[in-house]
Amino acid sequence: MKIKGIADIEEKIKSKRISKERALYLAKDFEDSTLEQYSYQFVKADDLAFQNLVQEIINQTKEHRKKLIKKLCHEKGKEDKIMPIQDLIGKEIPTFEMPIERGKIREFAAAIGDDNPIYYDLEYAKKTKFGGILAPPTFTTTKSFWRIGGTNQEIAGLDNRFVLHGEEEYEYFAPILAGDTLTCKGRIADAYEKPGKRGGKMIFVVFEFNFFNQRKEKVLTSRSTLIQTGGVVKE
Repeated sequence: MKIKGIADIEEKIKSKRISKERALYLAKDFEDSTLEQYSYQFVKADDLAFQNLVQEIINQTKEHRKKLIKKLCHEKGKEDKIMPIQDLIGKEIPTFEMPIERGKIREFAAAIGDDNPIYYDLEYAKKTKFGGILAPPTFTTTKSFWRIGGTNQEIAGLDNRFVLHGEEEYEYFAPILAGDTLTCKGRIADAYEKPGKRGGKMIFVVFEFNFFNQRKEKVLTSRSTLIQTGGVVKE
């Protein structure tokens, strides 16, 4: 029987195909149910010796995962997290380009239920002060389809099982129009902890993205806050 999961993560570390931060994230997120399905498959076999063998494999793999997480945390000098939360501040996110496509603006406006013709009708849009199809204020949330370097959760080393979206903020300096090509430069602007009333200690991480158009004009600064609770929220 070939067991995939933790051994695959270790192999990727050795071959340097993933970073240790990413490996730790994957190891923590590895689901026991992936292994427990083997037991279920052989319940009907009525072979107690074989079922015991499967259970032993499951137990060994759980222990394997525990040792890998402990090893990765030890190498980072922490038991519970990759780095002190304050060390995240200033961490840069790989720069990427985001083309602003007319069709995607139309789709986005339809998805949010906004029928303003400035997003659909080119002839109407040309007569406005903007002179063309305008991108809706929150359109740059679609940057996740263009960005590289992992998700915000992965970059900050957060446990996705306990992450909540806190807030989103947009500060515009110029309009974004169909046909523009934006360059996005991101970083972690702030990171701090607060005691939670129901979910233990809470970690707040603020991501800041600055957008520049093809004329190198700064058009937008957006900020997004993620919150990691200390565990499952209890009533």
